[in-house]
Order: sequence, then structure tokens, then C-alpha cells
Amino acid sequence: MEFKGPAIQKQTRNKRQSTGSGAFSVQKEEHMKILLPYGEYRKLLKRAAACYPEEACGLLGGRIDSEGNKRVEQVYLLTNTEHSRIHFTLDPKEQLAAVKDMRAQGWTLLGNWHSHPDTPSRPSAEDRRLAYDSRASYMILSLKDKEPVLRSFHIENRDAVTAEELVITGTDAEAAVPFQKEAE
Repeated sequence: MEFKGPAIQKQTRNKRQSTGSGAFSVQKEEHMKILLPYGEYRKLLKRAAACYPEEACGLLGGRIDSEGNKRVEQVYLLTNTEHSRIHFTLDPKEQLAAVKDMRAQGWTLLGNWHSHPDTPSRPSAEDRRLAYDSRASYMILSLKDKEPVLRSFHIENRDAVTAEELVITGTDAEAAVPFQKEAE
């Protein structure tokens, strides 16, 4: 499986009524951006394609700048010990090594990422149930369509889901262009 460049249409609000039956609303985060270098985006894409049809996963290391934006410095590629297309578990030894590397670089853990081989780029019920860190960004890369869709989310109390503005930076990425909104 091979993908070309990023999807580059503006991400907009996506609201749904909460019914208590697993549905949830997604709102757009207005103040903070996630800045992802194009090379790190390509690395993430290649890993997800190589792991297909299983979910790929990893961590996001970087820093928070003076404007409150999360700047990803490195995408860490970790092993999905579940080897599943619908669930992931980060390899604990690789996770510890990644966090140690972040500390050595003076970075912080900004969040995690994983792919959805056959489903949209939005948190599943399982993703929301396992979202324990309300400070983390949760990036999800959907491979279900011809063009991959990468989105980032803030999840609080396992049901308050907010879409974060995700921007690819760098000369090869038409820098500062947000990702596309996924069709319902």
C-alpha cells in the first residue's frame, strides 16, 4: 500500500448529538495547533502502510511553544503487540525507550498516534475508553479511502472529543495547510 501527499482541505466542525449509545460530538479546538513536520508525517504514513491491515501505532515527542502550540519533533514508531486491525497496544519496552529518548532530547510526550485501516479518522468507542491522559493529543490516520486522512483529537472524560487543528510544516507539504474534514 502506498500513499502520496497529505490530504489538504480545511478541517471544519463536525457535530453530532450525544445519545448515550456510543455517539459523541466532535468540536474544533480553536486556540492550539499541532505542528507536524512533513518528514515525520511521511514516516508515519509509511509505517501505517507497512503494517496494513493491522493498526500501526506510536508516540509523539516534542515541545509546547510559547503560543501553546504542540510542535512534534519526532514520531516514534512502536510495535502493536496486539497485531490487530481494530485495536492496538504499545510495546511497553519500546514505549519506555521512546520516553527516555524524549527526556534526553529535552522534549515531552505530546500524545500518541495510531492508524485505522478500515474505519474513519475519528476516535472509536475503544479509543475514547482508553484515553486516560486529558493533556495528550490522539492522532488517528485513516487508510479506508484512496487518500489517507490524519486528524488529531483532545479527549476528556472519555466522551468529550475535540478536534485539534493539525498543520503539516515544511517545504514539501505546502506548509501550514490543515488536513481535510472526513465525510460522515
